[in-house]
Amino acid sequence: GGADRGRYQFAGSGTLTAGLIFGGAQSPGQPEGGQSAKTEEYNGTSWTNGGDLSTARHLLGGAGSQNAGLAFGGNAEPPAPAFTGTEEYGGTSWTSGGALNTGRQGVNGGGTQSAAFAAGGYTSTAVGNTEHYDGSSWTNSNTMATAVRMYGTAGIQTAGLAFGGYIASPSSTRTNITQKYDGSTWSTSPATLGTARTVEGGGSGSQTAALATSGYPATSPSNTEEFNISTNVITAGAWSSGTSLPSNRWNTSGAGTQTAGLCWGGATGPATPTFLNTTF
Repeated sequence: GGADRGRYQFAGSGTLTAGLIFGGAQSPGQPEGGQSAKTEEYNGTSWTNGGDLSTARHLLGGAGSQNAGLAFGGNAEPPAPAFTGTEEYGGTSWTSGGALNTGRQGVNGGGTQSAAFAAGGYTSTAVGNTEHYDGSSWTNSNTMATAVRMYGTAGIQTAGLAFGGYIASPSSTRTNITQKYDGSTWSTSPATLGTARTVEGGGSGSQTAALATSGYPATSPSNTEEFNISTNVITAGAWSSGTSLPSNRWNTSGAGTQTAGLCWGGATGPATPTFLNTTF
């Protein structure tokens, strides 16, 4: 089914049959503008409109479920290109939550509305700041092993996974690194993505069974990769190729699990993007 209006650089959460997307950019040719406050809910078949975010923004992070969602950070220019605002979704409307300690765009994270993590992002460069949310306020945790922005993520506050993205130096260099988080410390996994790329919100699943979908560069963003850690074999995990998306796209978002995942929205381009609104 198709979302109400195609857009990109938005956030998503939930499951295959109860998905949630919010925010984003929607003006062709303006990847840093045209912010949206729109929220949409997916029931596995069709989309319905939910309550709008209080502050329109793109390049934001998301976590939680369809009835208990979390939106944090992003670019809300105006009023702020590195936004600290957090909002909580109760199934029909958004309410204000505690502000991030470090405002940023291109941030990502995971977990639940009352136990989330936010990591990485962009201020004047890629940063590795990690914060925990307890349902009311954010507290600082240890920084990422490698500072990244616009990366993919999976997992929960105590078992997170980050992959791909732009690194700080050289600026805007795409990476294939994978980082694991245990709720306190980040470590670099020996497993790397087969394709160095930004993954934005196109990640889902858990720390031991993750899915990376789409990404940038636009020459090969339809490829899908699966990350697995076996409890029966002593291995640090590995990425393998999955089924490609039907169409190339970047700046998507995703939700669900590795075996029941969603990928929605995004853009083709890159010069003057065509916005996609189809969910798979």
